[in-house]
Amino acid sequence: MRQLQQSFAALPEAARLKLINLTGEVAVKAEGLTKKDWQNWIIGGFISAITSLALNHTQTSEVLRLVKAAFGGRFLH
Repeated sequence: MRQLQQSFAALPEAARLKLINLTGEVAVKAEGLTKKDWQNWIIGGFISAITSLALNHTQTSEVLRLVKAAFGGRFLH
């Protein structure tokens, strides 16, 4: 998680802080949700954050790549 959070450093501060807070919630949510509910929560959470922050195409692509690298593997399939 820390590596993912550090990867957001190039984003504007508001975006960085929002995404860092969201990644901080991942472990907490994982404890109380089923795998499917957690998958839906994390996908929805990051998509919602990206759209509300109005990131440009490059920033959006980078955030999605980082999230997929961090959580993609066996968790989001």
